Amino acid sequence: MCPACISSTAVMVAAATSTGGILVVCIGKFKNLFRTSGLSLFQKTKEK
Repeated sequence: MCPACISSTAVMVAAATSTGGILVVCIGKFKNLFRTSGLSLFQKTKEK
């Protein structure tokens, strides 16, 4: 493999990894937001 191919592959792998990390952080923040505000999609209703 040529050095240009190796470097472009490394850049693509780094971009995919950083995008995945950002996605995980965003999902964690939204999960905490919904949990604290009570906007759960699977919220149980109280029965009388």
